[in-house]
Amino acid sequence: MEPEELWAALPGELHDEIDAWLVEGHFVRAIMALREKSGITPTPGINDGKGLVGYRTSVLHERGLLKPPPEQTVDGMLADLAERGLDAVAVEITWDGDSRGWHTELCVVVAQPRFHLVALGRFFPHVARTEPVRDEAMRKGRALAERLGVPFHFPLPDAPDTDQPHWWEHG
Repeated sequence: MEPEELWAALPGELHDEIDAWLVEGHFVRAIMALREKSGITPTPGINDGKGLVGYRTSVLHERGLLKPPPEQTVDGMLADLAERGLDAVAVEITWDGDSRGWHTELCVVVAQPRFHLVALGRFFPHVARTEPVRDEAMRKGRALAERLGVPFHFPLPDAPDTDQPHWWEHG
């Protein structure tokens, strides 16, 4: 069943609940509500839920109802790292993907424990486009690496992929 058809088949009070979960960024809870309360037989599967979440997220985004993620500044990331008392050895950006599409994770590789990645920022695309998210992550990643005096590593900036080499694998 197409997401639009599934949405039309749901009771109105479930529309409100699912949209409320999505506005708050609780995508898994929205899928759980669909599966538990739809009244549809057979119960919509996970892929149906992911499709519905993608569809409703787009609708809510177009209406300006989604909360934007908090702004992650270089100064804020530096303060976060200092508060943790960790020694940075590199700044790395990796791609990751989920039911909402590709996003990047800006991480600091630290010396203790060896090669541990501390995620300081996640940069999500707007309307499933990868270019703005990549460019924002690269700008902030380079600035963070420069301020920390460590190498910057983004192995696949033009090709989102979850199988990418980490900084420490490049010798």
